[in-house]
Amino acid sequence: MNCEEKTLGELTSLKEDLLKQITIIQENCEGIDNVVNVKKVLDLNNEKSELLSKQSKVKNDLENIASRLVSLNSEINLLASDGIDRILEAIDKQRYYLFKNKPEIIMDKKTGAIITNLDYFKYKDNNGNYYDNEVARKIVGHLKLEGCKKWNFIERDYLHSLINDYDFPSKKHLESSKYWYTFEKSYPEKLKVINSNNICSEYCYGGIIACSYNFSNDKYESNINEYNKVYTKKEKLQMFLSLLTNNNLEPIFKDEEITILYRSIYKEKPILLNKLNEIQSKIEELQTEVLLSSTFDYNLILINYDINLIDSSIIKYYEAIQRWIDDLISKLQYFEEIKWDIIREFNVCGLKLSKKYEDNLKLDEEENTLLKNRQAFLRKNIDLGMSSIKTKLLSVKSQADKLESRIEEINDNENSILLLAELKEEKRASFNFIAENTANIIKNALVKVEYFEANKDFVINVINAESKWSENYKVFKTKDKEDLKSLSEDDGIEEDMYMSWYKDWRNKKYTIEESFTELIKQGIKKSIVSVIQDENESKYMIEEVISILEQYNNDLDDFYKNERKNIHQKYAFVSGGDIQEKLEVESDLYKITVKFQNRLQDIIFKLDSVEDRIFLLKWAESIIDLQVNEVLYFVKDKDFNKISETILNQFADLKRRNIENYISDAQLYSEEKSNREKQFNSLMYKMRKELMA
Repeated sequence: MNCEEKTLGELTSLKEDLLKQITIIQENCEGIDNVVNVKKVLDLNNEKSELLSKQSKVKNDLENIASRLVSLNSEINLLASDGIDRILEAIDKQRYYLFKNKPEIIMDKKTGAIITNLDYFKYKDNNGNYYDNEVARKIVGHLKLEGCKKWNFIERDYLHSLINDYDFPSKKHLESSKYWYTFEKSYPEKLKVINSNNICSEYCYGGIIACSYNFSNDKYESNINEYNKVYTKKEKLQMFLSLLTNNNLEPIFKDEEITILYRSIYKEKPILLNKLNEIQSKIEELQTEVLLSSTFDYNLILINYDINLIDSSIIKYYEAIQRWIDDLISKLQYFEEIKWDIIREFNVCGLKLSKKYEDNLKLDEEENTLLKNRQAFLRKNIDLGMSSIKTKLLSVKSQADKLESRIEEINDNENSILLLAELKEEKRASFNFIAENTANIIKNALVKVEYFEANKDFVINVINAESKWSENYKVFKTKDKEDLKSLSEDDGIEEDMYMSWYKDWRNKKYTIEESFTELIKQGIKKSIVSVIQDENESKYMIEEVISILEQYNNDLDDFYKNERKNIHQKYAFVSGGDIQEKLEVESDLYKITVKFQNRLQDIIFKLDSVEDRIFLLKWAESIIDLQVNEVLYFVKDKDFNKISETILNQFADLKRRNIENYISDAQLYSEEKSNREKQFNSLMYKMRKELMA
């Protein structure tokens, strides 16, 4: 559990534990000999933590706070000087350093150089043989060790001094290997091989000891040189100490106690102080302001209320409710201010839906109900205003106000004690339950705001699409109907005929409108809108499906406007032509459905969520089964005895085939869809053949 998830009580307890650990370090490591100094350092560290926290919040006081932090650090360092002085004394006595956190290198205090630790570094190959010149150059040229990249062979005189230095940690390896690659200062590019006596050899093979100055600068060696008169001895020791701390190194001193002391002051204490600052900042945040969001924990506000005491006293109960509601409304108003732009934007969008739906005389009751309910759904779900939420909260506060008024009235009554006793025995919800319920009312509203903020473009597009679809359907019931009538009558087609076509057209259009409505509800109600990742573009699943549904709708319109009459005329004077006409119509319409299925398949298998895939399949059933249903209804209505029971059963089986079984495999799904199409066409052929026999 991180700091973001902890309660105030847990954070406070953790803060106290950290302060205790810091105190132990100060008492044991930093040379503080009396209780006064221990308390002083603790107070200073605590103040430092608080100031660091405030530094990010109080812009006007930044300069003063920064100045105070510098002062605090100076005071802390003064009090801790004894421990630091002990570390400097140890540095003065030691030249070479190994490191706990970087064991593969050795640092030379005198030069600032880091050298490969031959206990880890393969200065010979795996078989114990020397490297040739080419291999050696390649190894050093590509060497990356403990965060250092700029490695080179070691200079000849420097290597000789290390070989003769008893304290150098890898001395035993230097002595055990006879030949080493080096270079002269005057010829840095030319490699030489020397032996342990610093004598050059013509031998063309040698061991590798690499060197880097990655952690120090060019002036370091000159600055700390014993003949340098610019800096004092202590300043020179502090330069090396800075070299260690700046590069996050954990040196191993000859004196183990100094190693522990260094780690305590320069590694453990900064970590504890950072944790302390983080926790202090979180505590301040919890104690001052809890910003509302859909995931806010009302318990963070509730910590300021003594629930047991509140529930034990009616007076404290109504006072707490009044205060609680005021707290929530205050935070809600602040949230409104922060989110005002998004709330206002959706209120403007909502104007399209604000006008009360009036039944259209050209639409039947079923159609008017569908469009009216669809508009009402959108209007209800995009209303981001907080007025209704505040009304609910103020209603709770009003009840607390009435409870206060009742007590005042009872106090004026001569039987006040009896009446107070009766009031006390009345049933009422616990304060904790009221707090939870009112917080949940707010949470539900914030979920909506955050959802629309995250999916603004999608919601606006859905609102515009709903308006467009509703208007187009009204056009279908007026202009398209009149156009079909006019085209049919021009060719002498009777009214009962073209009106039967229009009825079929209308039923299919209504099914499409229902499917469109279902898509809107799915998109708006889901807390996260599924997204399709197509190359470099992300698209909302629902918008893509609406697009292919619109294509299907347009293909259907095109068929009834341009193809339906032609099929009728083809069979108008053929014996049994009405039956052949109907079956050809459904066959052609099924081709449109297959196009729709193919487009839908492209979307389905771009989705990662199996749940979304299944939703789309179930959603599309009413459209995919339109022609199968139509054929079955037609056969049943006409009561054809010529059509075999086998064919009818196979037709019915088309509906029952569960294509969901192939939802996880695009290829199998495509094959099953293709088989269904072939079977439909085959059954239509057999049916037409039997009817003509």
